[in-house]
Amino acid sequence: MERIDNLFYSYANRSSGIIDPEGIETLCSDMEVDHTDVRILMLAWKMRAEKQGYFTLEEWRRGLKSLRADTVNKLKKVLLELEKEVKRPTNFVDFYTYAFRYCLTEEKQKSIDIESICQLLDLVLGSHFRAQVDYFIEYLKFMLLSGLLAYELDFRIDGLFDSASVLLFEANLAT
Repeated sequence: MERIDNLFYSYANRSSGIIDPEGIETLCSDMEVDHTDVRILMLAWKMRAEKQGYFTLEEWRRGLKSLRADTVNKLKKVLLELEKEVKRPTNFVDFYTYAFRYCLTEEKQKSIDIESICQLLDLVLGSHFRAQVDYFIEYLKFMLLSGLLAYELDFRIDGLFDSASVLLFEANLAT
């Protein structure tokens, strides 16, 4: 645990005692991974990070302990394994749900703007369902521009997941 803690403090902001966006960017640089890479979201998922762009010591310990990583090199290697773990159906549903909840940055926020939804759909589902995600994003943007859809969607994770699932499934059958 001491090595995990030392690694945490090498990226943590000295005044706040947490890893902030600057620390995450430094971590990403050290791992040679872009900070917008989906694997960083997967890492946050594994830590069960509550606030987007920030890791607490408790979250860091939880994630790195479960990944059995206590150095940057080990963390870099397990990112590939993490991708495989997320691809398992039960984990994928949990990761998908987490990704949208993680996007809620305000305490009582219940909606997400369409642009953020489109970016998340692309990030989370794009590599698995490229054609369907592109179609769904195009549809959302068309509905928004046509005035048939609000700028933000109420966030009801089950409803959003069900809607996306059905549309992706239907689009998959059509191709």
